[in-house]
Amino acid sequence: MDASVYDELYRGIAKSASYKRIVDEIYPNLPQWFVPLSQTDLPQLEQIARDLGRPHSIVDIGCGLGGVLRWMCERSSAAGIGIDYSPVAVDAARREHAAANLRFHVGTASATGIETSTCDGLVSIDVLQFTEPHSAVREIARVLQRGGRAAIRTWELREGAEV
Repeated sequence: MDASVYDELYRGIAKSASYKRIVDEIYPNLPQWFVPLSQTDLPQLEQIARDLGRPHSIVDIGCGLGGVLRWMCERSSAAGIGIDYSPVAVDAARREHAAANLRFHVGTASATGIETSTCDGLVSIDVLQFTEPHSAVREIARVLQRGGRAAIRTWELREGAEV
């Protein structure tokens, strides 16, 4: 799928007062900068954070607008790198989360563009089902340091995909 489809989605969400009202009603305790785009709820995010432990650096593959990465990094005092396919999402994440310990780059699950053994924590939420899972898992293994932890959530893989 072309990145322009995701760019259109992120532009639409940014302009939608209705989306913001729905998010505020469903998640009244989320910070204003946290714009959820997945089917993952707050208890699931808290479980993912517990599963990651206390990493020093976190990579978020498919970071979208960057809210999950910022939330995870604030909880653990980690530095973070967000990777997303959509230049619109990456630009928005850079503007919204201009903290010194967060960086955002355009990339894919199979080609993040970051160095080998970059992180000791990695998260990817509701992304793998849109990728070629074998190459994405190889990339995850490449960027994760030995002994690091990855938390990957997906609704389902494409038909016929095996990991």
